Amino acid sequence: MAGEGRAQVGECLSQTLKIEPVDALTGSLAHDLNNLLSVVMTYTVLVMEELKPDDPALADLEEVRAAAERAAELTRELLKLGKRSVLSPCA
Repeated sequence: MAGEGRAQVGECLSQTLKIEPVDALTGSLAHDLNNLLSVVMTYTVLVMEELKPDDPALADLEEVRAAAERAAELTRELLKLGKRSVLSPCA
């Protein structure tokens, strides 16, 4: 039984070592993407504020802003996923 437990710990350690680089890369990419999306959202809102309410470009810019928001949510999900696998890699 003790040998079986050691084998499970060894397998868990092996899985953790394989997952760590992927988690680090995912986290790094998610942070970089989030920074870029922040710029897109900020400049989109700034341009929208300069336009008149009846400007047809407002609808297009709102689509850009909404897409950037959805992409930012996806990056948050990636970060959560990476944190979960670090907390419980052998669950």
